[in-house]
Amino acid sequence: MKKFVVIIIVVIVSAMISYKFHSKIESFNNVIQAKFSSQPVDEIEQIASLKEHIKISISPENIDVLEKYVGTALEQNLIGEKEKKWLAASLEINSKKILSKLRLKGDNTDHIGSNKWSFKVKNDSAVFAIQHPKTRSYLYEWILHKAYREKGILTTNYDFVNVTLNEDYKGIYAKEEAINASYLKARNLPLSPILKFEEDDTWEEALVNKFVSTGTYMNSSISGYVKESSKGKIKEAIDKLRSFQSGKLNSLENNFNLELWAKYFAVTEVFGALHGARWVNIRFYYNPQTLKFDPVGYDASELAMSSIVAAAYRDDPRITEISNEQYLRGFFQNNKFVKIYNKELEEMLKNNFVTEVFESNKEQYQYLQKELKKEFALDNDWEKLLSSRHEMLEKVYTPYEPIRAFYNDSNNLLVGNKFFLPIELIKMETGKGEINLERQIIPQKSLKANLDYHLIPIGKQEIRNEGYVFFKILGQEKIFKTSIKKPYKL
Repeated sequence: MKKFVVIIIVVIVSAMISYKFHSKIESFNNVIQAKFSSQPVDEIEQIASLKEHIKISISPENIDVLEKYVGTALEQNLIGEKEKKWLAASLEINSKKILSKLRLKGDNTDHIGSNKWSFKVKNDSAVFAIQHPKTRSYLYEWILHKAYREKGILTTNYDFVNVTLNEDYKGIYAKEEAINASYLKARNLPLSPILKFEEDDTWEEALVNKFVSTGTYMNSSISGYVKESSKGKIKEAIDKLRSFQSGKLNSLENNFNLELWAKYFAVTEVFGALHGARWVNIRFYYNPQTLKFDPVGYDASELAMSSIVAAAYRDDPRITEISNEQYLRGFFQNNKFVKIYNKELEEMLKNNFVTEVFESNKEQYQYLQKELKKEFALDNDWEKLLSSRHEMLEKVYTPYEPIRAFYNDSNNLLVGNKFFLPIELIKMETGKGEINLERQIIPQKSLKANLDYHLIPIGKQEIRNEGYVFFKILGQEKIFKTSIKKPYKL
């Protein structure tokens, strides 16, 4: 009896520690996300009719090693680098046998929380990952990749395959190609560095301290794929990305393809792909033809329920560098970029881009949905959920009274911008007529700062203590107006 009581106490304490750790991780993620789930069907009644079946053979000794790694990762609630060592394996893909190596993939334990462990696989012909479809929210990730492609944004091949491990059919996995030299060759793109911000320190600190304070964006090192590039080209690319990271003036305009990045962020906002837009997940292709970075979009993971861009300007004491706001502000404090982004976003919302993407991929989407349902009870109507997000974004980007306008004692105008994006002033109307405000730009409110009022001289025209200011969100076409308050002393 005592032994039983001790076991119960240990289980309860372990659960409390796990909950505390994950609470801190969710705080550092700092995003409200929909916890969508698709529960597996009790038994796999039939093998899905998918174009690829991967059969993996691993020696008993290496299976034991993997089980040890999984046990350690589950105990510490994180898959550390020590649990990601490469092991020998043999693959058979559509009757073709290939000597390979594999390792555990991912950081969070959702990659190993079931009998479908996530693997990174490499051999002489390919490098790819296979993982439980739930780690990328099933068809949500798939449809996002289609959206990126429709806007000309680089992304990975992402599909669903059957997997057997040591003659044990594991069911359907999501398969995704790696980003490397082969990735560029397959798209007839010039070999050039593809860079990323390193996240190893972030996860190791989370593992040791259960929170992150130093493994942040500003402290992150930069590394790259495509080692086939020349050392000079790699150094040139890293220097340019480091310049952006350090916030140097004009670094964004000089080193990034603004049109492509605006499209990338607009698609990401419309589809709620916050996870993929974090500094730890985005990839930067250094285009040798333009000598600028192009985005590589992938790894949405799950649908975020709040505005990705607005999240960078929330007055939220829980926000830290790890939560992405410093990285995002590198883009969204640049008026030239914001203007292009808002134009793209407004166009996507007006044309109902979500519906367009689903319609153009309807046949394949329905086919995959049917096959996935052979194993999973798919509970989520992604088109409906994303359409709801569309409605939410229309409200977020159509703000209520985003500015405050007052006359001062000299009858000049004082304007404060409460919104998370810059405002473009157009004109003011008073009892004496219109006054052109020459499209002056009022920057967004600084994070955690009091509202800053900007003085707008309006000359010596006689005016009344009433009227309206007309303005737009920078880059958008829709015109708003707000009333001018009576003389006000700051």
